Amino acid sequence: MEAAPLKSEIYTEKPPKMEIIEELIINKEKINYKLQFGIEFNQNELLTINIFSEQSENLFHYQTTYTISELQKLSKAFSVYETVKDIISLLKKLNYEIQENNDENMLIRFNIYLPDGQNEVVELNLEKKFSDKKQIIKYFLNELKLIENNTLNSQEKLKKEISELKEKNKKVEIDITNLKTNISQYKKGINLLLIIISSLFLIFSFIMNHNFNQFKKSLINNNIAINVENKNNIQEMPEKVNNIFEEKKIVEEGMFANTIGFILNYIKQNDILMNLTEIKLLYKSSRDGDETKVCHKLCDNKKNILLLIKSNNDYIFGGYTKVGFKNKASKNNFKDNESFLFSVNLTKIYRAIKDKNVIGHFKEERGLCFTESLYFYDKFLKTPSYISNKINEYFNGFEKVFEMNGGKKQFIIKELEVYELI
Repeated sequence: MEAAPLKSEIYTEKPPKMEIIEELIINKEKINYKLQFGIEFNQNELLTINIFSEQSENLFHYQTTYTISELQKLSKAFSVYETVKDIISLLKKLNYEIQENNDENMLIRFNIYLPDGQNEVVELNLEKKFSDKKQIIKYFLNELKLIENNTLNSQEKLKKEISELKEKNKKVEIDITNLKTNISQYKKGINLLLIIISSLFLIFSFIMNHNFNQFKKSLINNNIAINVENKNNIQEMPEKVNNIFEEKKIVEEGMFANTIGFILNYIKQNDILMNLTEIKLLYKSSRDGDETKVCHKLCDNKKNILLLIKSNNDYIFGGYTKVGFKNKASKNNFKDNESFLFSVNLTKIYRAIKDKNVIGHFKEERGLCFTESLYFYDKFLKTPSYISNKINEYFNGFEKVFEMNGGKKQFIIKELEVYELI
């Protein structure tokens, strides 16, 4: 669930009185953030969440505010609590992550496990809040000064480049003049050469015609027959890979058998797999269920993994990793320069950006994830899965961020299959 963003606000006076209940320090991408849970006292008690960055120099922070009734509507988990303080006690125990969407707001996502075994993701949008007018003016004056300096530097650089281009242009004009002179001389030489070649060709034709007649007579006299063989036995790669599917009989009811020939063809052409001899079905949600721990058990610690998803939007997409997914004993995400995402509906390949950590390592409650790009949770046939709006930072080729799923960020998985290419 995603809360509606609050209207932008600038403090020109002291903010309303707030009691800080819990304060946490978060480190994200080498930046420390201070996360505050507090109660704001007005006519009603309001839950207030503040996030401060050590790089903001106290000019601004991010904030969101909710009443107890608004929180109870956001999640089943909140509906059992009667006070804001009780909900704060719950929030500080939950798994969460923060994400800066742009300069104006920040997203905080809570992962809640309900008593009935369901998984629920609650997303809150926090808006940027400036402290006071003086600091706002100071902030924007510094920004304007940086822009002015960059503009001056760009102008000087442009003048220098124009001067260099003028010099190059003069040299090119001289080269063109010399080239025209050389072409004129070459034309004279070519005309002479053509006359010589024509004469030689006439002489050669006369000699060959005479010799061929003699050779023909010799063949007839010796009863020699000439046979021409036609060697058109080359098969196209898409046909080969589809034959692999048919011969191994690994696709139940042929759901994806006729859809991914272009993917395997791409892998073959880029020498990722030199000899593709078998495609092994490791996991299928309609057969094996939708528990991510089962998916990890069947698919972890294997190489050349192909993940296919069919969403409730009837789009088929997924990803490929040569290094595969690791078990939970590993601590870090992984680089895989040969990894890629793909869309079957659009017949498009999205290659991994070099040296990016594109393969995610998560605990068993998350599925086989492509870092900050494509991920799903436990019980994914009912729980929403996501395409990240940061996907362009990890994979090339996207014209629109969520185009793999027809423009939608969130989706429910109808079918998920994982293959090992051998």
